[in-house]
Amino acid sequence: MLEGRKQNMKNSWLKKSMIVGTVIVLVGASVVSALSRNVSIDFDSLNRENTLYVGGSGPGNYTKIQDAINASSDGDMVFVFDDLSPYYEKVEVNKEIDLVGENKNTTIIDGGGIGDVINISAHLITISGFTIRNSGDFFTQFDYNFWENDACIQLVNRSCCRITNNIIQQYSIGIFIYSADDIFISENLLLYATHGIEARKTNCIVFLKNTIIGNAESIYLKECTNVNLTENIIMDCSYRSIVLFRIEKCDVFGNKIIGPNSDYGLEISLSKQFIISRNLLQGCITGVEVSSSTNIIFSWNTISNTSTGIELSTYPEEGLLSFTVEIYRNNIMSNFVGIHIFNSYRIYVHENNFIMNNQSGFITLNMGHLMRNSVVKVFFEGLIQDLLDQNRWKNNYWDGETNVRRKCIIGELCYWVGSGHSQHKYCLPWMNFDWYPAQEPYDIPRMR
Repeated sequence: MLEGRKQNMKNSWLKKSMIVGTVIVLVGASVVSALSRNVSIDFDSLNRENTLYVGGSGPGNYTKIQDAINASSDGDMVFVFDDLSPYYEKVEVNKEIDLVGENKNTTIIDGGGIGDVINISAHLITISGFTIRNSGDFFTQFDYNFWENDACIQLVNRSCCRITNNIIQQYSIGIFIYSADDIFISENLLLYATHGIEARKTNCIVFLKNTIIGNAESIYLKECTNVNLTENIIMDCSYRSIVLFRIEKCDVFGNKIIGPNSDYGLEISLSKQFIISRNLLQGCITGVEVSSSTNIIFSWNTISNTSTGIELSTYPEEGLLSFTVEIYRNNIMSNFVGIHIFNSYRIYVHENNFIMNNQSGFITLNMGHLMRNSVVKVFFEGLIQDLLDQNRWKNNYWDGETNVRRKCIIGELCYWVGSGHSQHKYCLPWMNFDWYPAQEPYDIPRMR
């Protein structure tokens, strides 16, 4: 019976929405088709059969949220008025219900600093319209090598749930998700704590229009598939804004990640099949870091005021290379280093604007191809294999220089001798040429 209800509801959502990817208009059919691959979930009409009330002055209204949930049945709504707020209780949502607050600013659930504030232990649940605060700081073991802190909202081994339009504050983890399916997180505000949102081993998860301010790590995802991050705003993160570790099939679209304190704006490791488009990353130490990942398309983004705009590298514990990465039509501006490519290959960089960077490129790669870039200064560092791989510079715009038929790119050619701790690096003067430099910059709209 449960599986049938879940499937019917899920089919209804899929028919209604066809989602975040299809409401996004991108240039290029390949980008549009990739963005639409993620599961879309529309929860707007779940046809709840009965409503139970908490607070308020109506006859039979409950005074505690948990009492109303205990009295509810699958398919009901529990509506919470704000007149008895704050509600000092830990809430176990163990029925297939909507739990809805009257006003997210004034309907408060306070966990008292002990344990999870809301634990979702059923399928087909909506949590909306609350301020949820003051979780505990106790560690729970989820498997043999993984422990996690208490959270304001915890969801484990559940499916078809949404968390929307809440304010979440005073927590170790705002929202924690583990081993779940078909989860929709939208329009929440998470404020000034340790970890904003963390999800592990989850399939089909959408993050839409959330605002996360002042966390150490804003969004951390590990071992998830079919992920969509769209139009989220992340500000003043003190360590890493978005971390994507061992992720497969992910679309990152229209997000704004603004420092000035974040070490990493977007960190991608040991992952594959990404579309990253129309994002703004500003003021981080490293705008985007991609390590040991493959099949990445990075387009129409704006990265500015970082130490390193984009860095492609090898994940230290695995020793795997990043490869098949396409970087095109981006504005990479006012950074110390525009792009640093290290131990990666099949890197295609074309039709970007690199403007007002102290150093537009710092490159150590195999089989890379650099074409049609708008570049200010370039420092080239390659491996001996580059002599055979023939990195290509073509149709770049060089800021401040016009009527130049050939542009000499001066740098160093480096190679290594030995292995392990006895390995030594040697560098020789080297140069590449852009044989057909562009005479004007490319028209790439800037994100603001």
